Parts: sequence; C-alpha cells; structure tokens
Amino acid sequence: MSDTQAAVQRILDRGLSGPAAGSLQLIGTPLGNLGDLSLRVIETLGHLDRLYCEDTRTTSALLTMLGLRLELRSLTDHNEAKRRPEILEALASGGRLGLVSEAGLPLVSDPGEGLVQAVIRAGHPVSVVPGPSAPSLALLGSGLPMTPHLFAGFPPRKPGPLARYFDEVLGPWTTIFFESPKRVEGLLDALAQRVAPSCELVVARELTKQFENYHRGCGAAPPRGPFKGECVVLVGPVEGRGSEPDDLAARVEVLVAAGLSPKSICKVLKGLAPKNQIYSLALNRS
Repeated sequence: MSDTQAAVQRILDRGLSGPAAGSLQLIGTPLGNLGDLSLRVIETLGHLDRLYCEDTRTTSALLTMLGLRLELRSLTDHNEAKRRPEILEALASGGRLGLVSEAGLPLVSDPGEGLVQAVIRAGHPVSVVPGPSAPSLALLGSGLPMTPHLFAGFPPRKPGPLARYFDEVLGPWTTIFFESPKRVEGLLDALAQRVAPSCELVVARELTKQFENYHRGCGAAPPRGPFKGECVVLVGPVEGRGSEPDDLAARVEVLVAAGLSPKSICKVLKGLAPKNQIYSLALNRS
C-alpha cells in the first residue's frame, strides 16, 4: 500500500458521516478535475435513496466511474417547481435525497434555489457537502481584492439591460460574472467602456483542468483570448459610480441589496460617517 493509499485508509478508518434520514444534501462535484472529488462526496452519494441532477447524463457517467448505482431524476429550471411536491413528500417519509449540478456546487447560477427554500420552510434539514466552486476559485487566483466581493452570475446579453445591470452590480468591490466563451470578448469590450482605464479585468478559464489559465488586463487593454471552455470574468473595484446616490442611507441600501454584510459595508463606506452609524444603518436594512 502506498503512502497516499494509507492516508486515505486512515481517514476511512475514522469514519465519515453519512446523510441523515429526511435530509436534502447539496453536493459539490468536480469542475473537471476528478481529483477534486472528496471522500465525503463519495460516501454521501453511496447512501442516498435518490439523486436529483441538472444533467442526468453527466451525473450518470460520474456514478458509473465510481461504481455506484443510484436512482437519478432531473431537476432543471423548467421542472423544478413540479419536482418540489415529490421531494418534500420523500423527505417527510425519511428519504435521503441529494442535489447536484452539472459541475461545481449546486445553486450557483444553477437550479435548486427555490427548492432549498421550500425544504427549509417545511422543516427538513439541508446539508452542504463541499466541493469546488468556480467563483471562489477564480477569485482566489485572480489577485483581485477578496473582501468585499459580489457574484453577479450571467449578465444580460442585450446592450440596454447590460448597461443597467452594470449600474446595479459594479462598485467598490470585486465583481464576478459567468459568461460563455463565445460572448466573453463582447462582455470585456462593454466593461472597458464602463470602467476606468486602470480598472483590473481578469478572465479565469478552464479552472482545475489541464489548460487552466488566467488572462489579465485592464479597462484600457482588456484581456484577449482565444477563450475556450468555461470562463469566469472578474472586475476589480470600480470607484465613483455615476449612478451612486448621494446620501449615506441610500448608499447603504445599494450595498445591502448587493449582498454585502454590515461589516463589509463599513469597510466600503469608511470615512463617510462614524462606523457605528454605518453599521446600524446596514443592520436595520439587512
């Protein structure tokens, strides 16, 4: 037995916690590098009664590779609402259910958010079985400020809605987008017209895979491809937003809506007012 195999065996000997009866497990799966598949993920998958997945073909291939047999049912944006009653009924009967996306962590620009809210309202446990997450990995490797940051998902495609979206999500924080490789350059060109010439722009490509790469640039010279495979676009802090309101309370409202915590809002608005005043405003609006 190799040292690596012995290390794995020691973890197995200590025991891994399996899914509880009547619980929904949100399971992270590899973005592309199978080495990121954790022992806990394998243990959890092996003890489920049913697994809901965004793409049954992708998940079936993963289970086949692991040598696991498991009932699969699709859960997409189109059928999620219809699936909820059967999932809630199964949980009420003590079923051990899981949810995976095609890759990475579920719910991150993937189906399932409404389902999780319904499960919590019904009083059933929800557990997260960790795995790779593209926004977090891209942020770590980008070199851009970690705190605060905002994950903005897929941006609108049409110019008008895209410009309004920029006004909503860009600010004095790092902003993270998902975008298809065919539209990345168009998004970068639109950002270059919106941000300062010195504003940093980064495209993280093929994360965890053999051809992982970070393309770095700025507003004056955006990153250039070719961009192939899955891409994450990151924008450094944008100062002096033209649409930013003048009064403190309105600024706090914008940051709360963007998902920042009271502590992070105090950092962003430092110097504009006493810290306890900013914190109190943010806390009351959270």
